[in-house]
Formats: sequence, structure tokens, C-alpha cells
Amino acid sequence: MSKAGKIEYFLIALWMAGLCYILFSNFYHIENTSFCIIKNVTGMPCPSCGSTRSVLLLGEGKFLEAFKINPLGYVIVFIMTIIPATFVYGLIKHKNILSEIFFKAEKLIRKKYIFIGFVVLIFINWIWNFYKGL
Repeated sequence: MSKAGKIEYFLIALWMAGLCYILFSNFYHIENTSFCIIKNVTGMPCPSCGSTRSVLLLGEGKFLEAFKINPLGYVIVFIMTIIPATFVYGLIKHKNILSEIFFKAEKLIRKKYIFIGFVVLIFINWIWNFYKGL
């Protein structure tokens, strides 16, 4: 494995440790606190506002509530599941699989119709955030 690959795996392990700390500590239970810089500065929600709460609700098995707060929580949980699994698989196989997946995803999103679809979905989610009064 190359030096860049080792650094990549170290950073991912550090990221996963941070996620574990967040999920297993109680700092996110502070009432009336927003971790969104955009909302704190402008008073308006960003397209992903509520995604942290959505992920936490999914962890508690409250699937409908999580969807209502922010459907992006499902995407985040999917990514948070795939990255560690790919990380472990890459370590076992001694391959830099995460880079391969990243480059394939980047190539896919460069297609005009995929990119436009992605932007439209994010915009719809942003409108949903305003509608809910986040």
C-alpha cells in the first residue's frame, strides 16, 4: 500500500473514531442548539439542516420522524455504513478500494443529467426545510 493510501486510511479511521464519539456521547442533546454555521449566521436553514438529528433518530429506530426532519439522513447513514465496511475490506485485501470508489463516483456525478438531478433533489430538500420551519 502506498504512503498516500496509508494516510487516507489513517484519516478515515480518525473520522470513524470521531463519529463514534459523537454517537456515544451526549453532547448533541443540548436543547435549542444548532450546529449549522449557516443557520447560526443567517437565521435560515441550509439544504442539509436537520441531517444530524435525522441520523440520530435513525439510530433510535424512529424512521418516519427521521425522514420528516431530513431525508438526507438516510443517505448519510448509508455512506456511514459503506465507508467503514469498505475500509475494513480494503485493509483485509491490502487494496485502496476507497479511492477507486471515490473516482468512480466522481466520474458518475460529472455526467450532466446526474449532476442536475442531484442539484434538483438538494434544492427540493432545502425548500422542505423552509416549509417545516427548521
